[in-house]
Amino acid sequence: MKLNGKNTVVTGAASGIGHGIARRFAGEGARVVCADLDAEGVAKVAREIGGLAVVTDVANEAEVQELVASAEREYGDIDLFFSNAGIGTSGGVEVKNEAWQRIWDINLMSHVFAARAVLPKMIERGSGYICSTASAAGLLTQIGSAPYAVTKHAAVALAEWIAITHGDDGIRVSVLCPQAVRSKMTAPFDNPDLYVNVALGKPATQSSRPAWCPLGPDGLVNGDFSQEYNAHTDVDQPAWWQVDLGQRLPLSAIVVHNRREVAREAARSLRVEVSDDGAAWTLIHAGLTHFRARGQAIPLQLPLAGLVWARFVKLSLDEPQPLVLTQVEVFVERPALELIRLREEHDLDIPLLAETPGAVEQMSYALVGAPGTRDRPLIGVSLVLNAALGNGLMQHTMAIAVARRLGLRYFKLATRESSGVIARTEPVDLGGLTFLPGTHPLPEGGWF
Repeated sequence: MKLNGKNTVVTGAASGIGHGIARRFAGEGARVVCADLDAEGVAKVAREIGGLAVVTDVANEAEVQELVASAEREYGDIDLFFSNAGIGTSGGVEVKNEAWQRIWDINLMSHVFAARAVLPKMIERGSGYICSTASAAGLLTQIGSAPYAVTKHAAVALAEWIAITHGDDGIRVSVLCPQAVRSKMTAPFDNPDLYVNVALGKPATQSSRPAWCPLGPDGLVNGDFSQEYNAHTDVDQPAWWQVDLGQRLPLSAIVVHNRREVAREAARSLRVEVSDDGAAWTLIHAGLTHFRARGQAIPLQLPLAGLVWARFVKLSLDEPQPLVLTQVEVFVERPALELIRLREEHDLDIPLLAETPGAVEQMSYALVGAPGTRDRPLIGVSLVLNAALGNGLMQHTMAIAVARRLGLRYFKLATRESSGVIARTEPVDLGGLTFLPGTHPLPEGGWF
């Protein structure tokens, strides 16, 4: 399809692949509607390319329908819908039902919702293009993540079905199946503005230590990458090592650095598990793995997206070899750590997403800030979703009370407004608070 003059929609457009697609489409002369749950990010991308930003939860069919309606009101009939948004997680069949359902809704059902919304008019016109982003995992598999592999296979199958069923109706279909792409979901975790290594300096234990070895288990969390290895066990059944993070935290990633590959006992069949109490363990990764120490190759990176909460991290070997590693890093998003610190300091009942089973975004809290926000105070409250009128009034009343109790300066209205009543187009100062429109960028100087 020649994109010049075409009307397009791209979901997951705030970052990564979606951002790149939106920029390229605009560069080819298309009119682009950018959709994402990240209100600040999608607004920035839309401004950058001269497109329209629509805050959308693609796991919600009503919001996908509204996205399509907004695109049609702004530009007319949609020529190409690129259903790109997706998430990842780790684990096998033991992953809890809530996490399975969330990734199923985003990685598969969002494509179903998009097709339902755009296919009827495309078929009526006799032309239209539906693109979706799956993954190479949808053609092969994803070691360490059954939910990701299963949902990506399903996304590929759906695209094939639409192509076969509606090809004669003039509908063209493409499915993108990339391997690893540097994006927010797979970003390097050693950016101190974004992530904190919460394992650094924490107490660790291991199954044994050879009499000749002076290195203790804490060596794997001392931040020293200059040594060939920093911890060494005997040949135990099994050989293991674990670290206590001190409290239950939302893990963004576990990164394991093997010993420098000069000896045969470098770890191979590695198991990675997490636990809340050090007794009941959840498997995150298991299997034959080739990875090395920093400076030689990419270490073993297990992205968890903040959806896995744990206090303990444990590594062990299936093979009869000593466990010999250089470093272990456990990363948590800096905003999540800041929010946990704030709620402890002020004794606030503000659960984070995925902290408890069945938690949903509308009843969870996050800390957000303008780009570069770090080591700054809390300066405002920002709503994500404004519900129907009665609930919306209660939401605003409680949020204003929280803002005044904490002495905050800003109150940002909801980015997703469903009441049709509470809305502003310009900032206004009332009662000691500055009320910002939902589309207004976050002010610099602190967290919301």
